[in-house]
Amino acid sequence: MVVAQVILNSVESGLYPNTICKVIYDAKRVNGKPILNGCQFSWYCDGEPDIIRYHSEAWYKSIKIAELVMRGQHPDVTGGALFYHADYVNPAWAKEKRLVRVIGRHLFYRS
Repeated sequence: MVVAQVILNSVESGLYPNTICKVIYDAKRVNGKPILNGCQFSWYCDGEPDIIRYHSEAWYKSIKIAELVMRGQHPDVTGGALFYHADYVNPAWAKEKRLVRVIGRHLFYRS
């Protein structure tokens, strides 16, 4: 749910594209293609194929999570975060942001 919340926070911030899909697919591009690791969300342009397994348990769970977050039926536990990363990576941008929450192995930031 926290990734969904960061995406929604980004949409609502006015600093990023104004739709969920545009935020997810926001990327630095060359010839129209995303640059490897040049995306807001690394899983979009990590070079790995995105294989959606429709009708799997994970698929149904993701739909339910998206519905809850989009309807405002899940509190924003990220503290309004617009950025996050796992604790085992150290992105250069993190030192320019304000850490607002740690949830499990993920750190959440605002500008």
